[in-house]
Amino acid sequence: MIECSIPHHPTYDGICIDGCLYYQAIVDRGSGVSAIICFDVRSEKFSFIRKAQGAALWRESTLVDYKGRLGTLTADRDELTGETGEAQLYYIGMSANNEVLLSPRYPSSPFYVFYYNFERGTIRRVEIQRMDALKYGRIHTFLDHVVDVKLYTNLNTESKILLINGRENSKPLPIDLVMEILSRLPVKSIGRCLCVSKLWASILRLPYFTTLFTTRSSVRPHMLLSYSEKGQVLFFSSPQLKNPNENASLTTNYLSRVPYGGSSCHISDPVHGLVCLTYIDKEISKEHIICNPSTGQTLTLPKVKTTMVGVRSIFKLVSFLGYVPIDKQFKVLSMEWNSDHIILGPQHQVLTLGTQKLEWRLTKCCMPHYFCPKGICINGVLYYRAFDAYTGISMIVCFDFKSEEFSYIEVVKTFTTLVLDGPLINYNGKLGLLIFEGYPWGDRARSFELLVIGDLEKQEWSTHKYMLPPTWKNVVGEGMFCFAGFFGTNTIVLSRRSYVIYYNIDKNTIVKVGIQGVEAFKCFDRSIFLDHVESLMLVQEF
Repeated sequence: MIECSIPHHPTYDGICIDGCLYYQAIVDRGSGVSAIICFDVRSEKFSFIRKAQGAALWRESTLVDYKGRLGTLTADRDELTGETGEAQLYYIGMSANNEVLLSPRYPSSPFYVFYYNFERGTIRRVEIQRMDALKYGRIHTFLDHVVDVKLYTNLNTESKILLINGRENSKPLPIDLVMEILSRLPVKSIGRCLCVSKLWASILRLPYFTTLFTTRSSVRPHMLLSYSEKGQVLFFSSPQLKNPNENASLTTNYLSRVPYGGSSCHISDPVHGLVCLTYIDKEISKEHIICNPSTGQTLTLPKVKTTMVGVRSIFKLVSFLGYVPIDKQFKVLSMEWNSDHIILGPQHQVLTLGTQKLEWRLTKCCMPHYFCPKGICINGVLYYRAFDAYTGISMIVCFDFKSEEFSYIEVVKTFTTLVLDGPLINYNGKLGLLIFEGYPWGDRARSFELLVIGDLEKQEWSTHKYMLPPTWKNVVGEGMFCFAGFFGTNTIVLSRRSYVIYYNIDKNTIVKVGIQGVEAFKCFDRSIFLDHVESLMLVQEF
């Protein structure tokens, strides 16, 4: 029995924040004094917050979770009705980016929810499809629902697929243990497991399992190799060595084959397990494909309609793939440019993967610029090198996939060469740049600089200069290398046809490692990418 020393008349709606339940109540019916009752779930004790004099009554306000703190929301329903056109809207919740969600209480066709951003003063309407069958009754909408796998443990316990040894008298395995075991399988095996039964398919499609599999995959990144020739792309993977030695070698594992139509194919850097393939025919971007290299399964994107009218230059499209970790969403940014490599602003287009209907929507870029089509996505932000089309000022363009807005990092004159020639890297979650002195990535290189930006708003850079070891020329030999990537905080990876070079900038050591299993593809166009992880995105039954 739990005692409450505060007599009150509670409302039906409450909210739980960090283990404390809050709800509004009338503590004195005679005077109508209202309060917020607090119940600590851990200590199982009550307390209360008396509302300030003149504050809205509980019938007129709603409790909200505002960045982990308790807040109250009071809305002018007449004003909301005028802005949205709906007769009655009810509060659903508040999203992570401070948008208030509102919804009608009764069915309508089409059925919409509304996102109100009180910081910007904007309202956007989003349709929820497949609601046509609901014509009567009330609709209750909730936010931030997650699946609790603990309640799945007794699901279909009579099924033989969960038995330890297949005998009828064996005990079924708990669902959470089954998911723990399956999460350790390769992604192709997951595709085969989807065919076992409807129960297994339902388990493997749970958001909890997707998160579990992604977490396990992210701690064992691989090197992704692609070979393209004669209308096909072949994908291989290889372990990403952390501490290679002189006797080490890389053994490749065949992943998939993806055919394409066109004279060539541009492959973007992998982002959270997916790549974007752009099929090019006669120097014109023909088609954009999202591909899971681990399985070879693809998704063809809708054609991008040009937004430019009355311009005679040859249009080309460049697309970048991005991932927003907080929303667990993949997005694609597509930009138009002409033969002079000028981004033909001010409008570009964005598409969100995983939605029922794939549609391009416009986003604005206020500064036309020359660009390099090689970009990098770090924590949901795309970075690529460019310079202003009018002033020629060097800069790094930033596109936030979450807010779908552009911003720019201006580069001082001393870094101009770096921006034009040096690759962008992910330096432990921060944007970094590399440039070699002398011939880049070749036997004549002597030193290089590493620049890391600490604060994007203040645009503060830290600069580090490194001298290459005396054995550099002997190990790399003559000729040029391709920059494969940078992983961790200290390892540069360069590549040639049959081997890769690992250079540790902290230890100032260089190791040459051979690649085995791809000798037959010497004439193919090859690319190597680091930090590739397996993804369940686009995975269907095999």
